[in-house]
Amino acid sequence: MGYIKLTAETGKLLADIGAWIFFGLVLLFAGWILIAFLRGIPVLRGEAEGSAGGKGVSH
Repeated sequence: MGYIKLTAETGKLLADIGAWIFFGLVLLFAGWILIAFLRGIPVLRGEAEGSAGGKGVSH
């Protein structure tokens, strides 16, 4: 676009840094989701302390 004069090497370096930052953030988000899921397994299985027990819709 010509707004800032950069050498090809500098442009490639900035693009590489941006890609590493992007995929690092994606990895952090995926890890957060996985940890949240794994911590919630006891709740899903009904093993959590103070779980609802018999509360809820009866069939």
